[in-house]
Amino acid sequence: MAAPRPFQAPEPWRENTSSTGPTAHSSFLAGSQGANVGKLKCTTVGGNMVQNNKTTIVHNHHDSTKENTEADVPVGKIALWLNAPNYRDAYRKALAQRMPNTGLWFFELPQFHQLVEENGVVFWATGMPGSGKTVISSASTQHLQETFKNREDVAIVFILLQYDNRLNTRDIFASFLTQLLEECHLIQGLIDYEYNSSKAIPLNVQEMATVLRKVVKPLSKLFVVIDGLDEAANDVKDELLDELGSLPANILLTSRPMDLFSMNHMPDALRVTIEAHSEDIEAFVEGRVKKNSRLRSILGGKPELLQRLKARIKETSQGMYVEFPHIPHLVLALMRWLRFLVARLQMDAVRDCRSVNDLFRRLDSVPSGLDDMYRHTLQRIMSQASEDVRIASRVFVWLLQACVPLSPEELQEALAVSFEDRTFNPGDIMPLNLILSVCCGLVEVTKATVHFIHYTAQEYMRSCSLEGLPGPPSLPAVTCLVYLTSHLETNESSTEPEAFQFASYAYKYMGKHATTCQDKLIDSISFSLPENHANFAGLLKHLGRAFKRRFERSGDLSDMAEAISVQRRAVELVAEGHSDLPGQLNTHGDTLLHRFERTGDLSDITEAIGTYRKVLEVTPEGQLDLVALSNLGLSFVRRFEHTGNWSDIAEAISLQSKVVDLTPEGHRDLPSRLSRFGSSLTIQYELTGELSSLYDSIAAHQKAVIISPNDHPDLPTLLSDLGVAYAHRFKRTRELLDSAEAISVQRRAIELTPGGHTYLPARLTVLGSSLALRFEHTGYLPDIAEAIAVHQRAVKLTPAGHSHLPYRLNFLGRALACRFERTGDIADMAEAMVVQQNAVDLTPPGHPYLAIMLINLGDLFLDRFRQTGCQSDVEDAVSTHQKVVQLTPHGHPDYPSRMNALGCALLARLSCNGIHTDLDQSIACFKAAATCTFGPPHSRLSAAKYWAGTVLGYYPESLEIMTAFDVALGIVALIAGLEQPVQDRYTQLQDAAGLALDAASVAFSHERADKALDWLEEGRCLVWNQLNHLRPPLEILRTQNAELAQRIAEVSRKLENAGKSRVLHFDMPLAEKIGIEEETRNHLKLAREWDELLKMARAIPGFETFLKPSSDLLRHLPESGPVVVINAHRSRCDAIALLAGADEPIHIPLPNFTLDKANWCWETLTTVLKRRHLGPDSSRGRRLIAAAKSHCLGIILRGLWDGVVKPILDALGFSRGNPLSGEVLPRIWWCPTGVMSFLPIHAAGVYEGPNAESVLDYAVSSYTPTVTMLTNLVRCSRRVEKDVSGLFLTSQPNPTGFPPIPGTTTEVRSIFTKAEEVGARALKLEGSAVTVPECLEYMADFSCIHLACHTFQKAADPLRSRFLFNKGFLDLGTIMRMNLKNGDLAFLSACHTSIGQEEFSDEAVHLAAGMLAAGYRRVVATMWVISDELALEVANDFYGHLLTHGTGQTDGTFDGSQSAYALHHAIQQLRLHLDSDSETALLTWVPYVHFGY
Repeated sequence: MAAPRPFQAPEPWRENTSSTGPTAHSSFLAGSQGANVGKLKCTTVGGNMVQNNKTTIVHNHHDSTKENTEADVPVGKIALWLNAPNYRDAYRKALAQRMPNTGLWFFELPQFHQLVEENGVVFWATGMPGSGKTVISSASTQHLQETFKNREDVAIVFILLQYDNRLNTRDIFASFLTQLLEECHLIQGLIDYEYNSSKAIPLNVQEMATVLRKVVKPLSKLFVVIDGLDEAANDVKDELLDELGSLPANILLTSRPMDLFSMNHMPDALRVTIEAHSEDIEAFVEGRVKKNSRLRSILGGKPELLQRLKARIKETSQGMYVEFPHIPHLVLALMRWLRFLVARLQMDAVRDCRSVNDLFRRLDSVPSGLDDMYRHTLQRIMSQASEDVRIASRVFVWLLQACVPLSPEELQEALAVSFEDRTFNPGDIMPLNLILSVCCGLVEVTKATVHFIHYTAQEYMRSCSLEGLPGPPSLPAVTCLVYLTSHLETNESSTEPEAFQFASYAYKYMGKHATTCQDKLIDSISFSLPENHANFAGLLKHLGRAFKRRFERSGDLSDMAEAISVQRRAVELVAEGHSDLPGQLNTHGDTLLHRFERTGDLSDITEAIGTYRKVLEVTPEGQLDLVALSNLGLSFVRRFEHTGNWSDIAEAISLQSKVVDLTPEGHRDLPSRLSRFGSSLTIQYELTGELSSLYDSIAAHQKAVIISPNDHPDLPTLLSDLGVAYAHRFKRTRELLDSAEAISVQRRAIELTPGGHTYLPARLTVLGSSLALRFEHTGYLPDIAEAIAVHQRAVKLTPAGHSHLPYRLNFLGRALACRFERTGDIADMAEAMVVQQNAVDLTPPGHPYLAIMLINLGDLFLDRFRQTGCQSDVEDAVSTHQKVVQLTPHGHPDYPSRMNALGCALLARLSCNGIHTDLDQSIACFKAAATCTFGPPHSRLSAAKYWAGTVLGYYPESLEIMTAFDVALGIVALIAGLEQPVQDRYTQLQDAAGLALDAASVAFSHERADKALDWLEEGRCLVWNQLNHLRPPLEILRTQNAELAQRIAEVSRKLENAGKSRVLHFDMPLAEKIGIEEETRNHLKLAREWDELLKMARAIPGFETFLKPSSDLLRHLPESGPVVVINAHRSRCDAIALLAGADEPIHIPLPNFTLDKANWCWETLTTVLKRRHLGPDSSRGRRLIAAAKSHCLGIILRGLWDGVVKPILDALGFSRGNPLSGEVLPRIWWCPTGVMSFLPIHAAGVYEGPNAESVLDYAVSSYTPTVTMLTNLVRCSRRVEKDVSGLFLTSQPNPTGFPPIPGTTTEVRSIFTKAEEVGARALKLEGSAVTVPECLEYMADFSCIHLACHTFQKAADPLRSRFLFNKGFLDLGTIMRMNLKNGDLAFLSACHTSIGQEEFSDEAVHLAAGMLAAGYRRVVATMWVISDELALEVANDFYGHLLTHGTGQTDGTFDGSQSAYALHHAIQQLRLHLDSDSETALLTWVPYVHFGY
């Protein structure tokens, strides 16, 4: 089996600002609609996944919600392999630019009809820039999709090529394949096959083209639309056209004229020139009129004027080429393109006209040639007011000379600088729409930058002299200088100027503008800022912030370097003691911390810590800077995440705790400070395993969320961090509610995070981790599919070089490996290997998380070895895990799991090479992991099990096996401590299921029956034993230390109450959840106090073993018969008999019985019960279903008799009793383990033929969950106090939601009558006559109770098992809080009260055991459904015998000590009444059992 993998904390991240980062990279999944996994539906908008509780991104099913017939196609995985660029955004943008009804002429062309209707057609449409080629190509794609929307055998793929984002041929084919993968179900299986055939190895361009040709064969028609072919590099054009020539497809190409390429590669292509057709120009003019309120007002209600305008525009634009019919093709194409541009500029020229006549006068003055058109536009600009001309000229200068594109805000502030006056005044900042308007349509804003409308316009403006336009070449340099010096003169260092957007550009590029300018003016100006100026340091501080903002917008690390540089200089310039110094230091520390989070450079975080410490040193006494204190704590957390130094996290918690305590309620920063504190506590929990740290973390995170309004900017962070804490608790408790909570809040965090936000990848990562963790627990495949898709998205959104990229790759690799382990899909393995190796390669040597990356890589090597048997893989696994161990410092909490993983790798290599040094080294690894004193108990238990199993497998005679099991069973108690609710303890014990039985079988093989007994007692019924310890005998302790005894009594009582599970619901308001979580934290405190109290008690001489498991089980055995422990194991079956007065246990081998036989008996019995409607889903009141003659139960009982019970009775010297002699049969107590506890051992026998006999002929049977529970009853046996001795009876025949059981009423009345007849103290209350609280009072007043009712058993949380009343229910937890010290007998006349669940077979999680633990000394219970009618007969005979043979019949008391004999008698009477031992008869009396003394 694979080495256990501990849950790894999601990557260390926390934002300390609310700003957004650079736009995220696009993904192939961006914009996919109706993405599904199976039946899970989601919506995506653009590149941002909008998630809800049923969201994932894997398959794209168009708009259909039908279940995918290719649901097994790993779409997300294949798409990652293809690694295609995003094609959707450009497609949508092009469609958005299309005016309604434009381009219809193109669809009517005969060439286009030929493209649609025939096969093998190449249609090449050319046009000049701006002629609308992209709009035509995208509209054509949409038209083809609409035409063939009902044809699954037709596919359309599209790609837009752009000169500023050049793609290679491989990218283009990858995009085609990705589109086919998402859109064309018909060929998904073929793509999946090619993916598997490639072993997930990336393909080159030839391989990609080959795959494309293969997978499209089933299609009857494939359309390939490529726009902007001229924008591709020349080698790409040649390669692409060559490959397209061999593709069975209809191809539509759009480009500028490319005669050389078209004639060489596709000489037979159909051709057409894209131009501004009359109808397109009409649609354009009409659209512009609708968008301009002035034009709409002038022309409104006068269709003839609109027609006149359209005709004039068409006429003017068409006049550009009609006079020259014989000019070359290229020039003709240019002229056609100009029509549309001219139409656009003409509409710009008339947009602010005042009347109809003004409109047409302006049109008359507009020229129609390209240069004339630009010249005319410039003349329009010159004709404006002089100030407008000055503005336009400076806009053009900036657009032509700027070192990088300017944002609108930067340009606005640059234009507000007066070149003439050398001043800057924020009041001179102009609105952006005014700036654009004075440029008369030549300038626009897209993608947050200002630029010319087309690159041809920019080239024209660059080539002309701009005569008459004022714009000196020194303008940019002087503007930068004036802007900065102006802020220097007016700046108050405490407050950043409102207008400071241009600052980072001015500071960074002022020198470059000055050195490249040829203006003589520059020589007379100094471009150095005066560093001795009083405000210079303040200016630098604000500049640092500006550069930081610029970095957040651009992602350019040089901007961050500039920020740190100027801030460092600012700090140097501020004198010690100056009031500005703390602020300067804080700003500098924030930037250093921010860059560290991006780059992981330890020198930055070290400097940040020193900077924040300096802040605290220079802050005046009594004015503690909580911001600096908080960020100092955060810096220690960040450094810990990169170094693993424990002292850093301890320091962080100390600082953050202080910050939280000092932050007043209602403070705006309290939520983020609580969240940081909670995250540090989560890390502390990871290091120590201390549950209190985890619960304190959850409490801090919950409070942070609940005090934050829905519009709080940090709410996504707070939710994501809360989800991380929930996920850790789920890993510990395995409570699915915690997992659901984690995933829910993390989904909400992502929903609240804008697309492109800096921290979106981190939030996706923690969501993916939570989904993968739930998958590991449930095996639900949609969870891991979504986890992989989410991790893939996080990786795609993380830029290369980001310090968190290795973490995100690691989580993606881990998720892929998880799915491989479940499905065996080798493709997942191959992809995981590539991803994980990348994660390792990107992690610098010495990084503390390198070990985590290597762990997963080593596990992958091991998994692949098991799949392929390749020895090099197991060698790599061993060497990788050895390196992990070398990187693990002493005392690290992951040491046990890492040693365990190395041991597994060595064992795997042993299977390959047979070298015994590997065996010995693996055993040494397991032993070291199991016996270390730190690390999570689960990891140590796993190692101990490997240790024991390995030694047993290879050295079965070695006594080291005994030591290994001793260690393992000693750890079991640690994983289910008192600090957890009972339900959580049972969940934790699943890891130890069967361990005690394994250990006992080894002890038997070594002739150590005594050790087998100790281990079976130590490793079973752990929770009941814990609850029993919470009722300690304190009389003797009180004589030594009364105060300590009293405190132990108080804490034990509180712990017993706290152990009851706290009920949380997913939809419960957070405020209620916080209240319940507070109870849990108090529970943890009680558990810690209990441990301390026990230490104090055991320090008293003579109390060294106080409440420790007894090592002498033979001292308090019952005198009336033996106790027999039965252990059925796959290796052997044995019994241990314990006799009062004997010095040692008696070992009785059972060679004729096997675990397989026991399992067969249980499975067959379950089948019989289900067939006869007697199983767990049935209840009292249902009639026994008749069945064909069957002997299954008889065969089971015969097998138990021959293989188990008869050999035991013979070994103990039991002889068959003579019912006529009146002799009293001896008692025998059965203590079965494992599956044996579900079998009716008390009824074993032969029931057919002349030699029929059964255990009933030899002894009176009782059961006990453990020997310890029975010996405690014997040891504490005492006569019940007379004033409470008596019988309380209640029947509950009509509980809501269950079938009526009227026989219970008759039963209870009959018993009560018998009690009255003999004068016994008894009370009977029926149905609604007794409430649950009243019942509890009567249970305290009466030593015995008879409950005739329905029951509900909750095996995973036995304290919530309950007896159902007509009004309400009585649960076991409530009964146990009663501390029934006078409890004697409980007769549970109900169904299934002595059978637990198979997964908890060693814990006796049923009502009978619970009633013993609650204080009753003996219990009558049932194994399955009992007959409502015959239950009356059993009860009458039982009480009739008990009332006449007990010890209290003369004084009115009620004594249950003879209850085992009474039940034996009642069963024998029922057998006589049934007069048969048929299966039906057996099913009627066998379920009745007796527990206790």
